[in-house]
Amino acid sequence: MSYLKLTGGGELGLHPAVGEQVFLVLEGEGWVEGETGERAVIQAGEAAFWMDGENHRSGSEHGLTAMLIEGSELDIRLSLYAK
Repeated sequence: MSYLKLTGGGELGLHPAVGEQVFLVLEGEGWVEGETGERAVIQAGEAAFWMDGENHRSGSEHGLTAMLIEGSELDIRLSLYAK
C-alpha cells in the first residue's frame, strides 16, 4: 500500500501496473486513464482498478489524495452502507 498526494496539475505518467492495482481516492478529484486511452473523472470515495501489466495514468487539475493498493490476485470486497 502507498499513500499518494498529487498537487494541482500533477500527473502520474503512463506506466504498467505491477500486479493488480486499486487507486482509491480519499480526498479531492482527478482523472484516470487505462489501456483504451479514455479518461474518466474520479473523486473522493471512488476507486479505479487495473490488471497486472495494464498501462494507465492518473492526474488532477486541483489536487487529490489517494491510497494505492498493489499485489498479485487481490481479493477486493467493496461494501456500501446507506445512512
